Amino acid sequence: MRYIAIFLFSAFTVNAGSSPFSDVDLSVKSYYGIIGIGYSRSYYQDDFKTGIDNEKSLLGLNNYGLSGKAGIYIPWLNRNTTIGLMANISYDRYYESRAFGNGAKSEVLSGTFGIDLAVYPLSAAGKGPYLHVLNGFSKIKYNTDFGYDGFSPYGYGLTVGTGIGIPWSVSYPEHLNLSIDFDYRKAGDKSLKTLNFYVSVGGFF
Repeated sequence: MRYIAIFLFSAFTVNAGSSPFSDVDLSVKSYYGIIGIGYSRSYYQDDFKTGIDNEKSLLGLNNYGLSGKAGIYIPWLNRNTTIGLMANISYDRYYESRAFGNGAKSEVLSGTFGIDLAVYPLSAAGKGPYLHVLNGFSKIKYNTDFGYDGFSPYGYGLTVGTGIGIPWSVSYPEHLNLSIDFDYRKAGDKSLKTLNFYVSVGGFF
């Protein structure tokens, strides 16, 4: 029974064997691209959090967050590791319930651009579970009614995340990708943390 369980788990996460796209020829297809959108949850430093909480309480504001990412990679060291450039953004909006499409009271747009390293421990790159780390530059744009407004200076950005690549096609994009990323951005005296849930597509070209 133990060996059957191990086999079923491996088949689900790796999807190896008879699949026509289980082994990509990296000598022919040297680049891997990914693009995704998702839900974002932002966590602010004390003074900004106080301003947001006060505004929400006084005006009865609602909130939603969106995120997006795009990256391009090349294989590095072996078939299980890729390295490349990635950009991600998070958008956080506080609005009155009657004005979902306009009239936002507070908005925060933040982003990171840098070098991303992704490791797929159980299979070739793009397929199965993976871990990744992004290091780079960050920037934050505030638009509020309580003293935070304009762009921050350039700062430091760090993203760590995990996910799974699920093969679904023999042509680009070969993979559906589900992931969770945690972003930390520090720009000047301002910092921002976001938790993001992504649905992405990716593949070799």
